[in-house]
Amino acid sequence: MKLILMIDYENIQGISLNGIDPERVEVWFFVGKSQNKIPFELVESTQPFGKSLKWIKIEGNGKNNLDFHMIFELGRLTSEREVPKDIYILSKDKGFDPVIQYANKFGLKAKRIVSLSQLPSSDLGMPKSDHTAAVIINLSKIPPPRRPRTRASLAMHLKNTFSGRMEEREIETIVEQLFIEGKISESGNRLKYEL
Repeated sequence: MKLILMIDYENIQGISLNGIDPERVEVWFFVGKSQNKIPFELVESTQPFGKSLKWIKIEGNGKNNLDFHMIFELGRLTSEREVPKDIYILSKDKGFDPVIQYANKFGLKAKRIVSLSQLPSSDLGMPKSDHTAAVIINLSKIPPPRRPRTRASLAMHLKNTFSGRMEEREIETIVEQLFIEGKISESGNRLKYEL
């Protein structure tokens, strides 16, 4: 049985499924009601998945609405006769963790990941930068209430602080690495730091 990858597309964007084995992974994209444009590169990378790909457009608007739709589908999977082997939720939102832990008590083997490189069937390398340690030191020196609160403000802070020393692509790599290492997490579009 294929593993299921549920993608919180409101929370995770700028991804490609290149490097993910379509023979081993079924992909479900959860797309917000107001998300009307999907980049061509993403659509192109989904082509090899054929019938193993679902686009789920969310009904209505509201805070955490997409999250509730994903949790509903997770619940439906627990009621199936043949429970899927592995379910991965791709989201940087830590709010999924208690529900995933609860669902696992009912036979699911679910896990939240923040990068496609964390999938067991991924050929992608883990994101890594030589500047990550310097970024952690920089963020540690900022009093917690004054640290950047969103991913966009964190990226802008890093761009301004490390001007000329790293490109925008490397900033994205560092942010992803910080999420994977648990140095930052997100809840309700707000960053939390564990430095």
